[in-house]
Amino acid sequence: MTKRSSLDIINSFLATRGCRLDPRPYLDNIPTFSRDYADLPGDIVEKIIRDSYDDANPIVKRISEELADRLNVFIGRIHKNQIKKYIDYERQEDLHAFVQLIGECDADAETIKNVCNEIIRSNSSGLGRSIPVFWSKLEESIFNENKDRIKDYLVFLYSRLLALNENHKITLHFLFEQERDLIRKELVTARDEKELSDDFRDLERFCDSTTVDDHASVVTSFNKRYQEILERGDGTHGKKSLVFVDVNQAFFDSKGSKEEFFDHLFHCTAESFGVLRNHRVLVIKVGNVMDGGLNLKWEIYAQITIFAEKMRPTRFNRTYYRGEEICADVIEHRIGAKLSPDDLERLKGFYSEDLRDANAFSGTLASPEIREIMEFYKEPLAGYAFIDCYVLQQDRAFPNSLEIKFIENKNELLLVFYKNAVDERKIPCPVCGSLKISGNSYTEIGEKSWECKNPLCAERSKTNRGKRYSMRTIFMQDSLFDFRPETTVPKSLIKVWRKDLVEHWTNEQLFAMIIKYYTYPGETILAINLPDAGHFRSVAYREKRQVESISFAEFAPADARNKGTWTRFLDGPLFEQFARGDPRPRGPTITPRNFPLRAVRKVPICVVQDDCTSVMQQLEDKAIHAMITSPPYYNAREYSQWANLYTYLADMYRMIVLAKEKLVPGGVFFFNVGDIYDNEKTIVKSTMGNKRIPLGAYVVLLFQRAGFVLLDNVVWYKGEPQSNRQKNDGNFVPFYQRPTNCYEHMFIFKAPGSIRLAMDRSKNTLHANVQKFSPVIKIGRGGINKYGHTAPFPPELPMLAISCFTNPGDLVFDPYSGSGTTAIAAATCDRCGIGTEMNRDYARLSVGMARERGLPFLLLKRSGGGDFVKEVNPPPDSSTPAQKQATLDSFGEGAAGARNPRR
Repeated sequence: MTKRSSLDIINSFLATRGCRLDPRPYLDNIPTFSRDYADLPGDIVEKIIRDSYDDANPIVKRISEELADRLNVFIGRIHKNQIKKYIDYERQEDLHAFVQLIGECDADAETIKNVCNEIIRSNSSGLGRSIPVFWSKLEESIFNENKDRIKDYLVFLYSRLLALNENHKITLHFLFEQERDLIRKELVTARDEKELSDDFRDLERFCDSTTVDDHASVVTSFNKRYQEILERGDGTHGKKSLVFVDVNQAFFDSKGSKEEFFDHLFHCTAESFGVLRNHRVLVIKVGNVMDGGLNLKWEIYAQITIFAEKMRPTRFNRTYYRGEEICADVIEHRIGAKLSPDDLERLKGFYSEDLRDANAFSGTLASPEIREIMEFYKEPLAGYAFIDCYVLQQDRAFPNSLEIKFIENKNELLLVFYKNAVDERKIPCPVCGSLKISGNSYTEIGEKSWECKNPLCAERSKTNRGKRYSMRTIFMQDSLFDFRPETTVPKSLIKVWRKDLVEHWTNEQLFAMIIKYYTYPGETILAINLPDAGHFRSVAYREKRQVESISFAEFAPADARNKGTWTRFLDGPLFEQFARGDPRPRGPTITPRNFPLRAVRKVPICVVQDDCTSVMQQLEDKAIHAMITSPPYYNAREYSQWANLYTYLADMYRMIVLAKEKLVPGGVFFFNVGDIYDNEKTIVKSTMGNKRIPLGAYVVLLFQRAGFVLLDNVVWYKGEPQSNRQKNDGNFVPFYQRPTNCYEHMFIFKAPGSIRLAMDRSKNTLHANVQKFSPVIKIGRGGINKYGHTAPFPPELPMLAISCFTNPGDLVFDPYSGSGTTAIAAATCDRCGIGTEMNRDYARLSVGMARERGLPFLLLKRSGGGDFVKEVNPPPDSSTPAQKQATLDSFGEGAAGARNPRR
């Protein structure tokens, strides 16, 4: 260990390799705080290089594997970075921090340390292999006189050394003076330039301190004060860190009508956005709310979810928002044709505001209907981001909708939303506190990320690239090394809430989860309409949080201004994008009712290779007794791609409107859909738009808009997820906890009229609104799809609806038939199964399944004249015997089990 300047250390590193380069010209104007040099090892430069080139990664991987195998200790990304720091710099405090990060586990700290040291000793030969690589690159830059590249390499070394040496301790005053001009630019406006601003003076006074402290502590203190000033400037200071709302029967009963209930609920949701800090969470617990003979629980889920996400017209930055592209997608889907290059150019001018004169538009763009679409995408709707809907199972039963009261209902819901409001203001680098930053990327909509450009920053890469960060990552990562019990989330709590269907929980665990997952010690929570507010407050107090409890009326008083909010939203421009009152089918006009339904009734199974909407238009009205489907999920499979979410929903709505016409009065549409993770492409098409898409909520509103009644949601609980990935990446602190999705929706929609139930109730398999069965296992050894379809559903699913809502001889229709599971299930129960499937291979697969079971079938195709014709002796499908057998085995067990639930 020797004490010397960072410049001397670099000179020595160069000299020992025979290099006469003078580094000083490349390191001018980089300020240092003191000459109180640290005791650094003689090979500190080599350690820095091997750190930046990740020499230790193979050792880290081995440690991760050995800890899991020997001690049942699983580590995530943050743990791996921490043990890598220990391997690179050999500081005992880094190893101690690694053990602390692991937290509670079966192994003691010394055992973990011993395993790590043993693996490091036996695998250290690879450390330092990057040093010749770095040296050769530096030599090449010197030889080619590439001064920019030479500077990159030297500044990288120097910035790392300064953080360990001259600048390992600094003062707030030193940090402020380095940033004075940039702070002035950010905090001083033209209006108050003469006297500077209160914000600037506030920060200047705060930083007028000569107390020397650890560099990281000083930066954290500076950044915290700077962010407080930003929050004060936008009105965020003093806002809540969590809003927790309880929606229950008592609140509904306090309103005069369902409309008043939703008006007030929407009003409160909108108001919560204003009182909540940015990048924080709204949690809404939805109980079983009865309105006459209907349970509104899942309707509340749908209404609140879509309103919360789409409640505010928002002007987005043109650097990433291309309104003309999104608008063109919707218009082209609406008219069923491509826009001309001239129209596309006019759209671009419209959104860049270069073209405002309405008279400049002609042809397609002159239509009032199209102009409304164009106006909508000037300020698209935004709000909260939907994160998840927990299904909370209870021990006691709640009332269900009157017509299906025999279906047991033992659950409530918990909705979670993030507030990510667009904020373009600069925030200091969390490593060095600098405002020498650039920002042109976004991790997600509403969350801007920055790259530090400060040469002093200790986290510059070997090619002189700076650290990337955002406001949200700052407050998340700040908690990683806060080992206070009130910050740490116990693994026992995570175990209860690791899936989004929770079978066994208590109010104590619910309150602890909400508090510890989504807030930090010292923060304030707003609790609205909590029946058990005292219990919630006691849990929050134990975890060092504050709670303000308030009623709906106190938080957001209902008044005349909010009357009609619900109706205005449902009748507003959002739904006009995909659920217009007259969803006209695209393509040529089709002669109605020439579908050979009489012939179809004579066989158990009919597969129609065609588009479902064209087939449904030709079916007789009120001819179908029940419909069951799992539609292609939005952009989730190779056969289901749409330009954006609104075009997908428009196609779904066309089918749903036709379904209402074709179902008998009181006939049920059993609709299976899951919430997926993808990009709606309604704001951006890049990965920043990727999010959890609540398809279930949209589906509910589409069906209700078409005139269906939602009776219940039968949750398909898939049990343990097939993947064992660490969802929190091994981080047991707030905001890293995400549950694994383990269920899909199976909505029961009823066409107008009294519900149509099976006459023989003894064969009904639908006794509860949570059904647990495993999905079809498609992928076998070698990654081969043994089924022949990428997203089949198991036979148990259609059997639930067939046994409950149909009778022998009934027509059961699946508009998105896929591999024919619904039609075959119907046929095995003496019903007539009809399925439409556009994909030729899947239609053939359906026929193959029917043929293997010895079931008579029809395969219909469209003739050149537009009529449906039977394909005589259709060729066998291309599925292998193994594919067929896997399918039939799965189907046979499901069908038999459904007919005899005791088996």
